[in-house]
Amino acid sequence: MLSFIVGTAQAFGGPSYSALVPTLVPKEHLPNAIALNSIQFNLARVVGPSLSGIALTAAGAALCFSMNGLSFLVVIASLYMVNVRFLPQKSTEPVLSAMKQGFGFISNRPGMKPLILLSFTITFLGFQIMAFLPPMARQLQGGSTTMAFLSVSSGVGAVTGALIVAAIGRSRHQGRNSLLALMVLGLTTTGYAFAPNVPVACALLFLAGISLMAVFN
Repeated sequence: MLSFIVGTAQAFGGPSYSALVPTLVPKEHLPNAIALNSIQFNLARVVGPSLSGIALTAAGAALCFSMNGLSFLVVIASLYMVNVRFLPQKSTEPVLSAMKQGFGFISNRPGMKPLILLSFTITFLGFQIMAFLPPMARQLQGGSTTMAFLSVSSGVGAVTGALIVAAIGRSRHQGRNSLLALMVLGLTTTGYAFAPNVPVACALLFLAGISLMAVFN
């Protein structure tokens, strides 16, 4: 039940965060802002496992979850401090009608349908590399320490990928670069599935993290 509630909250939070970024920065700085947003998210994935590993060993899972819950107070306070430049007009339009308009917009814009399908496929297949970290740690005959190493490797790779995107900015070959990153993601994910030991798995996760963030940013 708690997992269901968290998932429901994330369904509102994720799109809200994505929509918030363009309202805070000028259009020309948007690629860097998106990359920075990914950096802070994935930097937490690097620092988090280290701190949680210490807390889990020292005080147990209850303290980890309690600290995580309390940390959201800082997030809520920060959101209250944000000065949003764009305020959309209030609408009484039914949600289903608005969704219908959204689907109509996608179908009438050339190139949008393949992009939406591609995004769905990457999310459906690519992000599962994170969901399978615990069974992969068991497959490598490791415990919580192995899990932390895998998570940190993926997080460092994601931060690196976001930094690369921020450094490149808008380029003339974004489509080609995304396609190359997708190919790297597929190859590294396949290799990761057959990794014989922890160092190889960490190296492949690092490369997968770079390519995954490069594609999504």
